[in-house]
Amino acid sequence: MAVAEAVAAPAVEVEPATHVAEAPSGQFSQAALAAVGESMLNSMKQLFAFGGTKAPDVAQPTAQAEFAPLQRTQQDPTVAPDILQPGPQAEFSEMAETVPVSAPVAEAVQEATTPPEDSTQPAEKPEPKFKDEDLEYVRVIRAMAMVVIVAEHLAFPLIYRYNELLISEWWIGTGIYLFGKAGSPLFTMVSGLLLLNPSKNNQTLQVFFKKRFMKVLIPFLGWSAIYLCWQMYWIGVEYSAKEIMIAIIDGPVYYHLWFIQMILGLYLATPIMRIYTRHTDRPNMTYFLIVWFVGTALFPIVRRFYGFEIGIDIYVTVGFMGYFVLGYYLRPIKLNRQQMMYCLAVIVGFSLLTMGLTHWMVVRAGGKFDNFFALNTSFNIMILTTAFFLFMKSLDYKKIYARRPWFQWVITHVAGTSFGLYLVHVMIIEDFRSGRPGIVLHGMTWHPAIAIPVLTIATMVLSVIIVKRMQKIPYVKNIVP
Repeated sequence: MAVAEAVAAPAVEVEPATHVAEAPSGQFSQAALAAVGESMLNSMKQLFAFGGTKAPDVAQPTAQAEFAPLQRTQQDPTVAPDILQPGPQAEFSEMAETVPVSAPVAEAVQEATTPPEDSTQPAEKPEPKFKDEDLEYVRVIRAMAMVVIVAEHLAFPLIYRYNELLISEWWIGTGIYLFGKAGSPLFTMVSGLLLLNPSKNNQTLQVFFKKRFMKVLIPFLGWSAIYLCWQMYWIGVEYSAKEIMIAIIDGPVYYHLWFIQMILGLYLATPIMRIYTRHTDRPNMTYFLIVWFVGTALFPIVRRFYGFEIGIDIYVTVGFMGYFVLGYYLRPIKLNRQQMMYCLAVIVGFSLLTMGLTHWMVVRAGGKFDNFFALNTSFNIMILTTAFFLFMKSLDYKKIYARRPWFQWVITHVAGTSFGLYLVHVMIIEDFRSGRPGIVLHGMTWHPAIAIPVLTIATMVLSVIIVKRMQKIPYVKNIVP
């Protein structure tokens, strides 16, 4: 009876068939019944003529499901909604093939509504597109990280002489030292940016350890032996056989080699972290970095200044692992000019904040240096390093090189020897600081504002020359890759 009312009133707009409304009673004419049946049969034939097309679930129509426009027939003005029409995007009327009339409708419905066997499997996360990326900024960041590290190592003796130096000398030396704390995190972020790329996920463990891990382990062992011999036969430090073994295994043999030991630990975890970066998404990685920041940078503040521990143990998102993931996380980000200005303001602001906090801690300790806010994992160094990384990453180096070709020449030589430069530069600094080569040169030879920049350049030039010479010697080149 409800259908008879709908047939008798073709101008009424038919709503989606979520329910069937009752209508006044009426009678079907044979012509009307035949027209309705023919219309529905034609709709069924058109629907199942296209192989593999899935019919919508008419028992549970979605908000996007719309019925086809009502059509009139010449024989009878009745209108019948096509309840199998999924929406305006499916143009069944343009399909050429048809299903034979004798095909059982029930089988066609079952076939059309049966989902493919693997339709319930989650789609694999697409790999990021880095193919056409210009990685020149990687070389620049490596070179700049090496510059600030050399300057840091030249400046660090000054930070312990707060009560001996002029306040201006202490501020300059300490400021250079604190900014240099960004160097090691920058190297780590570059490593994560390159090594955590999911496109390397097909690399076997054997290939990874041969190409990456061993190229760090061999130089580490080689330079550990060199620095042990240097201390024993040049400086005069005595070591027993047991102490030598402990120094190499426990380490570091010399203070700057801690970074190589840390990198080796990150490399051991790299095959695992590649699986994470391949299958995670941005929100999850953001969560990873937030947990790292809170647990690594903020928990120690509570412990130091409020006198109690937060009883949550965080094991994965700790230490330099956060910088490792952060480098990969920032890879697709490039700042515009206005954002770069904001980033530069953050660099200046947090450099000043770091200096102010450090000075406050030193004054509280009566002139004794307190490195709490000078740690690589302190909140201020994290933010400073991130801002510096993004700023350097977003510069247009093609324009810079076009205007200053000498800068490209410097970057090429420093970045190409950065690993060996890191390993050898401390020996040069320490020898000249002690005067063993016959001349004494250190951060206080002149005013620190002059001595530290001049000696930074001199140390890097001499280190690059030594490393390039070593890279040409068979076997020896394996410890300065």
